[in-house]
Amino acid sequence: MHTNPFDALILHFLNSFAHRSWALDAFILLFVSNDLLKGAVLMAMFWWAWVRRDANASEHRSVLVFGMVACIVSVCFARLMTLTLPFRVRPLQNPDLHFQAPYSLDPNTLAGWSSFPSDHMVLYACVAMTIWLVNRRVGAVAMAFAIICTGLPRIYAGFHYPTDILAGIVIGAGFALLSQIRIVRKAVAGPCLRWMYEHPQSFYACMFLCTFGVAEAYGSSYVVLMDLIKICKAL
Repeated sequence: MHTNPFDALILHFLNSFAHRSWALDAFILLFVSNDLLKGAVLMAMFWWAWVRRDANASEHRSVLVFGMVACIVSVCFARLMTLTLPFRVRPLQNPDLHFQAPYSLDPNTLAGWSSFPSDHMVLYACVAMTIWLVNRRVGAVAMAFAIICTGLPRIYAGFHYPTDILAGIVIGAGFALLSQIRIVRKAVAGPCLRWMYEHPQSFYACMFLCTFGVAEAYGSSYVVLMDLIKICKAL
């Protein structure tokens, strides 16, 4: 239950604004729950980078394709960390913090789920870093957007500690940076790009599903997976 001074200082500062104004709490929690205001905006930047024409368009697309694959791998890695590392109670349920839940937020939200690291931040930092590798200006905007509109609201809501968010940024950005190892990028993105040139219809249909999944942080995919597991157990 002990919270380090760095996390405690930031949490107490942000929490000092909670449960004072219903409008403020509702506005911030909107960024926690609404996929359009989180992932969809980042994926719009991703598609901007995809269709942007320049002399290095082919190489940039290989980086972007690698980034989509890295998103899936990084989130799985983050989930594995959550399941294997010692359990870390979320600030919302940490009695030592005396955390004041924002208006309309159930204090039992995500109870029983370890907070470290933030898989949302892993995912969106991976997207933002991928975009940065293609266009630094847009990538910087994407990373700032991810931190401000995903990271900070989740700290405010008591879902994560600041160090959960920082760890998520490092993990997500680290997986995206693997694309700079040419042999790794070629092995991952090469077959996908050949698929794009040979069968663009099926490729872009799958790319749409992939980017849709990232935009909603694979929420629907998780629900489908859990339902399939229940169905299989019932057979």
